[in-house]
Amino acid sequence: MNMIIKPKNTLKEKVGDGGFRAESLKKAQTAIDENDVDFVPIAKKYLGLINRAIEDNGDNKNSKKLYSELLDQLMQLRAQGSMFNYPSITVTTDIVVDLLESLNMVDDTIVEIVQAYEKSAMALLGAKVKSVDNPVCKALASELQTVCNKYKAKRS
Repeated sequence: MNMIIKPKNTLKEKVGDGGFRAESLKKAQTAIDENDVDFVPIAKKYLGLINRAIEDNGDNKNSKKLYSELLDQLMQLRAQGSMFNYPSITVTTDIVVDLLESLNMVDDTIVEIVQAYEKSAMALLGAKVKSVDNPVCKALASELQTVCNKYKAKRS
């Protein structure tokens, strides 16, 4: 006779079986929707960390350390852009994250692309362009996507 033994779910024991009350979910969603935190200084901090990582790596542009540092900061920008009502930052950042993840490396050309992205993101932030439908965002995202696609095709 085969007996199946189910292990204890210790996480479930700690948090319990309950869910969330509808009022709690509504309150949380309202807090997200009415978020009035100024995202610009937050984004500029991450963009500064990108620049510092590039500078700190000097001529060693193809290091795993630089790849990891760039990806960490870019992923923060991508996630927080939408959370703080700047989907334009999320969309443009996603293009660069896709490039890094698809090639799983960094070289001089990718660093140049990341630096061009950083200038684009600063322009979006400076002009307070939040919407992905804004012509400036569309143009920057389109150009960035074209450059990334060409480079991925070249590397393949």
